[in-house]
This record gives sequence, structure tokens and C-alpha cells, in this order.
Amino acid sequence: MISSLSGSSETDRNEQIQKAVADTIKESNDKVVEIKPANESKGSSMVLRMILVVGAFAAGYWLRKSQKPTKKLQSAASEAADRTKQVTKQAADTIKEDGETVTERVEKESEKAGEKVEQTGETVAERVEEGSEKASEQVEQAGEKAAQEAEKAGEMAAKKANESGSS
Repeated sequence: MISSLSGSSETDRNEQIQKAVADTIKESNDKVVEIKPANESKGSSMVLRMILVVGAFAAGYWLRKSQKPTKKLQSAASEAADRTKQVTKQAADTIKEDGETVTERVEKESEKAGEKVEQTGETVAERVEEGSEKASEQVEQAGEKAAQEAEKAGEMAAKKANESGSS
């Protein structure tokens, strides 16, 4: 309501104050009018506000510092369990993949070994067959030779028997 004019004197200010007070009283219409100096310090309310602000910061700091260590430990344990679970799953997947790879290798090597055994078996069978044929031929030849010798011996025996019978 009262403006401070630069260069105004103290008497001008006092007149302005008196005029403002008079106007306010006239307009009040039987209402209570409180008049107090405009520059009055509100130091007590400011101190209360400062105390409240400082108290709020102190309470926040105290709550943060008083957090129970068990919550921190539980959080760390839970995080470690989650990481362990993840690493275990990765290891299981790796083992499974490596197991499949090993199985494939064993299968391939088994097939190769089977083919080698089959080839070796065929080679041995061919050799046995050849040996059997040779042995069979030798037995046959020996049998024929023995038969021929027996026939000759029989003829000679018959000749000798004829000769002895005729003489």
C-alpha cells in the first residue's frame, strides 16, 4: 500500500502512513483492523521453519543410516543366488551341448570302427575261403593220388593173385 519513493523525506512517509491508516479504518465497516509495521522481522517463524527443515534432513539421514544390515545381506544373498542360478543354467547348457558333440563323435568313430571290422572280416573270410579251397584241392588231389595208388596196389595184388593161382 505504501510505496517507498526514492528521495522522499521522512515527513512524506509519515503522511502516507497516516493516510493509509485512515483509509483502511474508513473502509473497515466495523471490522477489526490490525496495524503493524511493514518491516517487522518474522524471525521466530523463520527459525521454526529452519528447525523443521533441519529436523527433516536429520530424520532422513538417520533413517538411511539405521537401515538394518540384514536387509542388505538378504539383498546380496538373493543377488548371489540369482547369479549362481544363471551360471549353473549356462554350465548345464554348455555340458549338454558338449555331451551332444561327444555323442556325435563317438557315433562317427563307432561307424568307422564298424566299417573297419567289416572290411577286416571280409578280408579274413576271403583268405579263409581261399585257404579252404586250396586245402580242399590238396585233399582232393591227395585222395585221387591215394585212390590211384590203391587201384595200382589192387591191380598188382590181383596180378599176383592170378599168377599165384595159375602157378
